[in-house]
Amino acid sequence: MNQQIKIWSALCLLFMPVTAMALSTDKQQPINIEADWVDVNKKKGTSIYKGKVIITQGSIRIDSDIATVYRNAKGIEKIVALGQPAKFRQRPDDEPEDIRGEGKRLEYFSSKDKLHLYEKAVLWQHKDVFTGDHINYDTKEHVVRATGKPGDSSERVRVTIQPTN
Repeated sequence: MNQQIKIWSALCLLFMPVTAMALSTDKQQPINIEADWVDVNKKKGTSIYKGKVIITQGSIRIDSDIATVYRNAKGIEKIVALGQPAKFRQRPDDEPEDIRGEGKRLEYFSSKDKLHLYEKAVLWQHKDVFTGDHINYDTKEHVVRATGKPGDSSERVRVTIQPTN
């Protein structure tokens, strides 16, 4: 009986799905998109998705109201997502937490490892928080560049850095 439990447990582990791919393998994973509506224009290389859009690729997840995917001969060029807010998350290699970002508009350039967040943009990197009108994030190098809205003191860049233990 004990031997049967061991065999059953081993088989279960063998067929369990891998849910959190690392950042370095995300680009090798298929892209999955869910939406209420889609319009694909192969000639223009665009597809527009509307209604509770969910885009996943490995550990990457984008949630939005509307998303436009731009393709070229090499594959996906960029994804532009709009929402209240549009959200992004990705798990970097050897990190215990996802990098998360949101804004009314986000642009994700997979081949360039770049994420741009616009309008009420927020980026969470570990426990640190960056806010501003526009945030650029390099997902490979983990570099954050944020700007406020010129002339609007309520839309200045704000950064909260948590103490290290």
